[in-house]
Amino acid sequence: MRLILVRHGEAHAGFHGPIAGPTGGRGLTPLGRRQAEALRDHLRSTGRVRADLLVTSVLPRAIETATIVGPGLGLEVSTRDCDLCEVHTGEADGVDWADYNARFGSFDMEAEPDRIFAPGGDSWNGFHDRVQSTLERLAREHADRTVVAVCHAGVIMASIRLLLGMPSPGTSAHLRPTNTGLTEWEHDPDRGSWILRSYNEADHLLGLTGPAHPDDFSTASARQAAACDDLGDWVRAFLASPGSDNAELAAQLSDSPRCWIGPVEVPLDQLHRLAGPPDHPVLEPVADHEWRDDVEDLADEVVDGHEPPPVVATFSDDRLVLEDGNHRVEALRRAGVDEAWTVIGFEDADARDRFIARSERTPS
Repeated sequence: MRLILVRHGEAHAGFHGPIAGPTGGRGLTPLGRRQAEALRDHLRSTGRVRADLLVTSVLPRAIETATIVGPGLGLEVSTRDCDLCEVHTGEADGVDWADYNARFGSFDMEAEPDRIFAPGGDSWNGFHDRVQSTLERLAREHADRTVVAVCHAGVIMASIRLLLGMPSPGTSAHLRPTNTGLTEWEHDPDRGSWILRSYNEADHLLGLTGPAHPDDFSTASARQAAACDDLGDWVRAFLASPGSDNAELAAQLSDSPRCWIGPVEVPLDQLHRLAGPPDHPVLEPVADHEWRDDVEDLADEVVDGHEPPPVVATFSDDRLVLEDGNHRVEALRRAGVDEAWTVIGFEDADARDRFIARSERTPS
């Protein structure tokens, strides 16, 4: 049998907001939908894959991708298979990343491979056992057929580790499948072995770029909004705009905080990741494959002189909490930049004034 693993399109999933299991996941971003559409059109025009079956994991981002891609194969989704999911998050599904460490404890899954992510969830070893048994089951149930399975980066990377016999945790190098990239395996039933025919085909993405932020959301426009005392409206419009696409956060910040300043330059190590444990800054190491693929592209643009939109932070418990801009901050770090233009929100005018007074006392 031939098994084509397709990673879902770019999704509303990461280290900000709810942990994206079946409940916490919110599907694709606008760019993710465009990626899936590009793959659909590529499959339809080239006939690259003539599949007998289209299956998907049960996570919203995979289901949405498979639904978009299906017409390019002339197929509808036949099965939603939980065994094709990313690491099962168990009771952590839907919990905000900011609360995860306090509830379940921070740890490295590769360093503690038998520790589960959360009650009812997977461990590192358990996840790989699940992927192994799923590959074997698909080969057994669909001999002489071609199956397209829309799944996740973790599943694709696990298939590489398992079927090619890579050591775990292996080296410091990481595989990073592209959103909507195709990885093709062929199963030889006589030998009971697998052949890797291709890895991470993504020709359909050539020339496809994410929606650019318009000049309306530049640092200069933020300064102009601040001068007109309209910075709060600027923040809400920016967060709800295509490219940021975070209307939920825009609505959340409509009521509180009510006072804004900026844009001001803030050292990267003073911007605390909302997803991280208490008091850990944004520069806390994150595995490369956990960042979106466009982070490195943005870093290259910054090196070439491009200035990304300001990040958005709130002042809480005497620290700056990054509400929007994790990926922009990571791109700035990779580009060798030490500070980020930041728009900062406060619960009230007193908190704003305390922050300003403190900043004036702090040597630059």
